[in-house]
Amino acid sequence: MIYGYVRVSSQIQNEANQHYEIEQFAQKSGLKIDEWIEETISSGKDLKKRKFNSLLKKLNKDEILKEVIKNTPDSADIYLVGGYLRDALMNKKSFDRDIIVNNISPYDFANIIGKTFSVKPILLDKTNEIYRIVLKNKKDFFDITKINSGNLFDDLKSRDLTINSLAINLKTFEIIDAVGAFNDFKNKILKTANLDNML
Repeated sequence: MIYGYVRVSSQIQNEANQHYEIEQFAQKSGLKIDEWIEETISSGKDLKKRKFNSLLKKLNKDEILKEVIKNTPDSADIYLVGGYLRDALMNKKSFDRDIIVNNISPYDFANIIGKTFSVKPILLDKTNEIYRIVLKNKKDFFDITKINSGNLFDDLKSRDLTINSLAINLKTFEIIDAVGAFNDFKNKILKTANLDNML
């Protein structure tokens, strides 16, 4: 399931513009928005919407991610996936940011981020093109790779647990939930994304 996220202001035109821009990006990327989430919702909003808002606010406060987004080429798509999002939903601080890139090679993106933080990328897996960036504080790091299963949905479905299979497009802040991660999180269910992944 793909969620479109908009921050609603008092200006109706502003909201409409946000919808339009996200829909244009989704069409260009071959994606369909299944559900829209708006930030200004009444206090009676459900858990999913509260969690979305909380998660996106945390991303907006992450100065390291802001630098990554600022230095990403316009033509590249970058997705934050996995444990960082899971931990954010659980109100835990995470130093491990897993990023999937598209329309740019992991090597090129790792070098861009390395230059941004004045560190050198480390090649972890040549076959799968996985690079690690360890920041100078020795705590924060990135693992950067490409889509390895044909498309982003299949890649997310290939992960171990559903709660580790959430993704956010860091350019549009679209939330991509391919395996029902939010429902499992809400219901406190620990479930494999695909049983074959555990064999």
